[in-house]
Amino acid sequence: MMGVVRKMFLKSSLWLTTIGIALGVGAALALSRVMRAVLFGVSPMDPMTYAAVSGVLAAVMLLAT
Repeated sequence: MMGVVRKMFLKSSLWLTTIGIALGVGAALALSRVMRAVLFGVSPMDPMTYAAVSGVLAAVMLLAT
């Protein structure tokens, strides 16, 4: 029974995290012109940065859940 509840929480959290990351990346790409003035040494369209931040957010979600 506990496994079912745990799976339900993880599935729900993963779904919400995926939506949040997708919306956040979309907003970041849309606002890349504004971010260009703030970023130093990193391109606003750097895919490795987006992947790293998304991975960290997913890891934090797993720890929090």
